[in-house]
Amino acid sequence: MEFLVNEPFTIFDLPSELLTEFHLTLDELVKLALTCSHFYKLMKNKRVGIKIWEFVTYTPPIKRWRHLLQNIRIDDYISNNLNWISRVHTLNLSCTFVSNDDIRVLGMTGRIDTLDLSYTGVTNVSYLGKIRVLDLSHTKVVDVHALGKVHTLDLSHTKVYDVSALTGVHTLDLSSTKVKNVSALKNVHTLNLSWCFKITDVSALGAVHTIDIRYTKVADLSALDAVNTLICSTSMDEVD
Repeated sequence: MEFLVNEPFTIFDLPSELLTEFHLTLDELVKLALTCSHFYKLMKNKRVGIKIWEFVTYTPPIKRWRHLLQNIRIDDYISNNLNWISRVHTLNLSCTFVSNDDIRVLGMTGRIDTLDLSYTGVTNVSYLGKIRVLDLSHTKVVDVHALGKVHTLDLSHTKVYDVSALTGVHTLDLSSTKVKNVSALKNVHTLNLSWCFKITDVSALGAVHTIDIRYTKVADLSALDAVNTLICSTSMDEVD
């Protein structure tokens, strides 16, 4: 009588796409690659669907695995790597020396979903209209006319004052800006206007779902009766 002995099933027998669902870190995947030549070849193959979703700080030693990385943090921005960096899902360039020219290249690709440019010297954001989640806080950005279709936009602590083009934004943070006229923002879902001392009239914002008007000079709240969540100062004396 002949017996058939099945080979033991291991993680290496799984389809490469399923390995992504384990949310393994880069370090864990590299260790697996060192134990199995077959898995090493899978990781080196750019056509294979293995993806790493953890936030990884880019350094030269991980260059060979860059095609796997979806979320990258760059400490020192490297213009020579713009081509592959622009293919990631989430990119954090906060506190870097990224230039307006670099941003133009990133924006024109239309591939990045989430981009953090906070605390940078970026001023020209006209190419970033296709980004879904965009953080421009603590920058010197003024002109935001191209960002009307961004889903989540953080403009806190910027030089922005004209927000008339942001009618299509879902979640908008304008805290600590010099914005005065917010009448165009009636379709915004979640709106942060805290510390905006120039705002006095919110009569057009009755359809906003969630609004934060703490530390503003808004006195008449009657138009906000239908707002689902209203966050405001308990006393106007706090502003003076």
